[in-house]
Amino acid sequence: MLFIFTVIFAYCGVGRLAYCLTMTFHDLEKKRIEKAVEAFLTMRRPPAHIRPQWDDPSKIHKYPYAKATYVKRQGTWKIYWRRQDLKWHGYEPNPTASSIEGFLQVVDADVYHCFFG
Repeated sequence: MLFIFTVIFAYCGVGRLAYCLTMTFHDLEKKRIEKAVEAFLTMRRPPAHIRPQWDDPSKIHKYPYAKATYVKRQGTWKIYWRRQDLKWHGYEPNPTASSIEGFLQVVDADVYHCFFG
């Protein structure tokens, strides 16, 4: 059986980044992942005025920009970015990472400027 765990980052709310976890891990592993992701989000948090709707600044849009999928059989995280066609594509310079921290390092480095422009 193939288990997949996905982390998706998105701009949401007023200057906040959010992530969602879509598979259950052991509590210890889940806390480790949450701690790593929260540290990354704290470091990369955008300013409060990011991406308001042009005709109604009270509306803030959500834009997912990075996704990691954990493949349990291989023990790796597949890295994806969202193109203009709104589909997820594999991130060419680093298609996989061995840990969630490795994924966060790849997103932070953003060698091809796919995640943050």
